Amino acid sequence: MYVIFLISLVAYRSTAPLRSGFFTLTFILGVFDVLQMAHVYIFLRFPSFGWFTDEIYLQLPTWLVHYASCAMWALAVNQHLTVLFIALNRLSAIVFPHEHKRRWRESVIRVITVIICISGPLYVSPKIFLQSVERYKIVDNRSRSATIVWDNQDLLLTFKYSAAITLSVASLICFLSYVSIFYTSVQRHIMSAKRRATLLTKRRSSSSATVLTAASAGRRKSSGAVSKSSKGSFDFKPSHVHAVSIRNLAKKVSIRAQTKSTQVVILWEKRELKLAVCGFIIFFFMFIYTVGVFSMSVDDSAR
Repeated sequence: MYVIFLISLVAYRSTAPLRSGFFTLTFILGVFDVLQMAHVYIFLRFPSFGWFTDEIYLQLPTWLVHYASCAMWALAVNQHLTVLFIALNRLSAIVFPHEHKRRWRESVIRVITVIICISGPLYVSPKIFLQSVERYKIVDNRSRSATIVWDNQDLLLTFKYSAAITLSVASLICFLSYVSIFYTSVQRHIMSAKRRATLLTKRRSSSSATVLTAASAGRRKSSGAVSKSSKGSFDFKPSHVHAVSIRNLAKKVSIRAQTKSTQVVILWEKRELKLAVCGFIIFFFMFIYTVGVFSMSVDDSAR
């Protein structure tokens, strides 16, 4: 389904909403997600299940195991940096909407894409140049479950803490961005609702004044007609006045019927807020990964 979603983004990229920076960054994140998922399942999950451990994984050349370890770390950095830029994109669109499109024009998105793509390899470059040795090790003889371990435990510990600090800073920025987004959205919605209520109140007051004026004019007209002629009787039917009164009453009932749940539905209908919620969900799952890095053991565990 994820691959179909990415294909859809490419196929409909020419349409107006999908040309935005948000969907471009979402596509980039999707590519990294698919690559990371493929690497994790091929090089970590399958051997952890005991599948083809003796036949394939214990026989893999050292350079291939080294590549797998570096690739998974690099792709994780790419993912988190993309999530960070998505949060900043939503912050710009909702909290600072003035000149948002200019700030996130196509040339800027291209520069951001380059930064995201080279961030992962730059992060693992010490691991590449230091020629650290990784290998598969059996962790359960009965199930033949295996995982990748590093011979250089000090280097692994350095990577663990540097990644934890970097990802924590990125997660904090994302969290503060989404707090600002949701706070700003709610505040603007409340102010807009107050302005609408004030406008309707003024309209009701104006309509009431019109009704009173029309009624007064009708009474003056009827009294004048009676004084001029004593034979006929005056029949006053202020139908327009009644229609205006009914409309005012309907508006008043409609306003009172707008409960808090209705206001929430109206708020949720805003497209920019929906995209922000999607970004927040992505950030939440990336934050779980950050917590996993903190709790990672450096002895005989998946790297």
